[in-house]
Amino acid sequence: MFTLTPKSQTFARPPFEILKNNLDKIEFEFMPDVDYLIRRQFFIDGKKFDDLEGFYCEIDNLLTKDLDWKTGHNMDAFADLLRGGFGVHELGEPIKILWINFKKSKKDLGYDATEKYYEQVLTQCHPSNVEHIKKLLNDAKRGKGKTLLDIIVEIIKDSDDTGHDCILETDELNMER
Repeated sequence: MFTLTPKSQTFARPPFEILKNNLDKIEFEFMPDVDYLIRRQFFIDGKKFDDLEGFYCEIDNLLTKDLDWKTGHNMDAFADLLRGGFGVHELGEPIKILWINFKKSKKDLGYDATEKYYEQVLTQCHPSNVEHIKKLLNDAKRGKGKTLLDIIVEIIKDSDDTGHDCILETDELNMER
C-alpha cells in the first residue's frame, strides 16, 4: 500500500495513469520495486497451446476482456493487443510478460509450424508478395531464418518500435536457439 499526496488516497494497486502522472509525488512506506508498480504482469503458459491459433486464443484470454467483437488472429493484431486498451490493461500501460514452458513453445512454434504458416500465407497473399513468401517458406524448410516464436518474441520486445512498452522474461536462461 502507498499514499498519494496531497489527497492521501490509498490504493492496493493504483490506476496506471495516477502512477504515470504522479510518480514523483508518491510517498512510500518502503522502497518497492518501481517496475512492479508500473508493469502489470501476464503469464503465457506454453502448456496451454500447441500451435499458432492456440497462441492467439491464449493471448485473447490474457489481454482482452468484455469485447463484443473478435480480435484478429494475426501478428499485427497481437502487437495491437500488447499496446493495451482492450479491457485488461490501459492503452500504453507498460506490461511484463512472463512466459513459462517456453521450451515447449519453442518446439511448437518452431520451423515445422513456420513452414505450415508460410504455406497458408502463400495461398492468400498478394501476387506481389509471392516470391518473398516462397523464400521465407524455403528458409523454414531448411531450418533457416526466423521461426514463428522468433517473430512473436520480436513483437513482444518491440524490435520495430511499434509503440508498446513490454518486457519479456522466460523460464529459459538463454533465449538463443
